[in-house]
Amino acid sequence: MKMESKLPTEDKSTSRGVSPVIGVILMVAITVILAAVIAAFVLDLGQSQGANVNAGVSVDASSEDVGIQLTDSGNAEDGVEIRAEVEDSGSASGTITAEPSSGTLSSTGDSITIKAGSDDATDVSNSEEVEIAVTAVAVSGDDENVVSSNTYTIEVTVDNSP
Repeated sequence: MKMESKLPTEDKSTSRGVSPVIGVILMVAITVILAAVIAAFVLDLGQSQGANVNAGVSVDASSEDVGIQLTDSGNAEDGVEIRAEVEDSGSASGTITAEPSSGTLSSTGDSITIKAGSDDATDVSNSEEVEIAVTAVAVSGDDENVVSSNTYTIEVTVDNSP
C-alpha cells in the first residue's frame, strides 16, 4: 500500500531556483565587503585622522585679574596660547585693553596674569568693572584645540604715569 499526503505541496519546478539566487547574492556581498576592507588597509584610510591637541590649564580669577597656569602640556608641542580681549567695557568711555592680550605658556608651571588696563585716566576710574574673555588654545603645528574659554568680570587698573 502506498501512502500519499493529502496536504497540498508546492510544485518542485517553481522553488528550485531560489536557493542558488540567494547563494549568488551572498557571495557577491561578501566579495564587496572583503574588497572594501582590503582597500581600506592598502590605502591607509583608517589612519588619516590625527588626535586632538590637548593640554591642561588652571584658571584663578579674582576681582582684579585672571591668572592662568599650564598644569599639563599634554601633546601641545607648540604650547598653549592665551588670548584675551575686552568684551564689555561697561560705562567707561576710554580705551580699555586686556594686558597682555596674548601670550604663550610653553612648559608645565608657566603662568600669565591678565588685567584690564587703561592709559587714559581721565575717562576711566579704578572702580570700573569690565568683562574680559580669556581663551586658552593648545597648539601643535597647524592643529589647535580650545582647552578653556570663559568670560570674567574684573576691575580696571589705570596707569597714571606721565
